[in-house]
Amino acid sequence: MNSRARRIVAGAAGILSALITVAVIEYVGHSLYPPPENLDFSDHNAVAAFIRSLPTGAFGFVLSAWAFGVLDGTLVAIVIARARAGLYATLIGGVVLIAALVNLTMFPHPMWFQISAIVLIATATLTASLVGQFLLPARN
Repeated sequence: MNSRARRIVAGAAGILSALITVAVIEYVGHSLYPPPENLDFSDHNAVAAFIRSLPTGAFGFVLSAWAFGVLDGTLVAIVIARARAGLYATLIGGVVLIAALVNLTMFPHPMWFQISAIVLIATATLTASLVGQFLLPARN
């Protein structure tokens, strides 16, 4: 596989891996903190009331999903690409951040959660970049 194809596959696989990781962790969280059976997700006020009623643990699952998604996706990408940990960390972190911002604007969340989400995704992106650089073989 040529280097350009490897980079494209690495980026796509990293994004896909991150999104799967987020989905799996959030699924576990939703299983532990399920919405009421009669919740109408098209009713913005009902969804807002449900989110306000959630315990901190439910938000913890979402935060951990986003952070682990960035870390996992970046590691998958750099294992495939064998280079450019910073680039892939920024790509994966950016995709997760955009998805998180869409989520934060669609549904009302506590301010502490909004701030924590942005800081945590940025921290996970930096951490993934540093870990990735450490794992990559040194170039001569």
